[in-house]
Amino acid sequence: MTMAPPPRLRLDVERDPGLVYLDNAGRTPLPRCVLKAGERALKRKVRPWEGMGNDADVDDVRARYARIIGHDNGADIALCPSTSYSMSLAAHNLVRTGVIARGTEVLVLQNQMASNVMPWQSACRRAGARLRVVPSPSRTWTEAILRDIAQDDARAAPRIAVLALPPLHWTDGALVDLEAIGAAKGGRVLVVDATQAAGAMPLSARRARVDVMAASVHKWLLSPYGMSLVYIHPRFHATWEPLEFHERRRRGSDSATWDEVGAMTRAGYPDAPVPGAARFDAGGRPNPVVVPMVREGLGVVLELRPARVAPALAAWCNVVAHAAAQLGWVALPRSSRAPHILGLRPGPKLRCPADGQDLGNPDPSPKPNPNAKPNPNPNPTMTQTLYPNPKAQPALWRAWSPAKASITA
Repeated sequence: MTMAPPPRLRLDVERDPGLVYLDNAGRTPLPRCVLKAGERALKRKVRPWEGMGNDADVDDVRARYARIIGHDNGADIALCPSTSYSMSLAAHNLVRTGVIARGTEVLVLQNQMASNVMPWQSACRRAGARLRVVPSPSRTWTEAILRDIAQDDARAAPRIAVLALPPLHWTDGALVDLEAIGAAKGGRVLVVDATQAAGAMPLSARRARVDVMAASVHKWLLSPYGMSLVYIHPRFHATWEPLEFHERRRRGSDSATWDEVGAMTRAGYPDAPVPGAARFDAGGRPNPVVVPMVREGLGVVLELRPARVAPALAAWCNVVAHAAAQLGWVALPRSSRAPHILGLRPGPKLRCPADGQDLGNPDPSPKPNPNAKPNPNPNPTMTQTLYPNPKAQPALWRAWSPAKASITA
């Protein structure tokens, strides 16, 4: 079978001509423009009297993330240090406001990312609620979730209060149809960890009726470590509270006269929050090095456009799936998997070392070569691990060499 070359995307990152990088789902390489933004910001610390940080950059980060997740207002975005923090913020407030209470349930998926499970475990323990785990389905996650919702709706008193879900399962890319679930959720709160999807595929918090959508920025948002951006529906702004209490997001704290208007009295400091989701920002000044880098990374994502990135990454994943199939590995059908994450399972015809044959060598009884040169790459890729000898690599792996690739998938 001959496959057409995947479409090209221009992404200016550092490249190693000796490898094919396939782990963007774990961490993406920083675009050079993002690195330069960080270098410029870091150098400002050498001359701190010239100022550190820029509120306009923070506002841009909020607005750009909102656009990426299909929302129209950056004022509904908060800045947190991690997605587990973002989920803990939501869980804390849903317990505090009585949404999660004794006898209710929080629905999650089996083997879901821990950052969107462990905060709910703790919340359920505090409230006397129950974690409801959807087991791995025989068909699709969407069908299994909708079936649980329908069964819950049939009760005289429904128990599921929160749906804590991803847009896709991180282990194999199995899609979760958030729009179908949002249409069926009723009065339940839909909380989404979009870390595995934001930037790599189109999302719409509005169409999916999402209440909270968080994403760590170090993956498909092409940014450094240390930030999670979280959309919080405006209906929660007046009743939720931050996890940390600090002066940064208090009314008047950005005023030149804050030392006077914000002076401490016998009742303490003025603590009226600013409008919007900024009131939920984590404590301390937004990192003046990370913020400009995230702003730049989100700009690259918007320039590339997730709607254009998704089919390009899907084409690369299809190449990998086709090559793996020649070895007996099985992937989900294209229609039910995300465009950018591929999980492989052993199929009935898998050729493996247990059969007495090395996958990377057609000779079932390979003999050591005393003249063989050591592998110059100390961190081999999956392809190099399976096929240390380039001549033994499948033709499809060799065809899509790094020299012909314009973006890693």
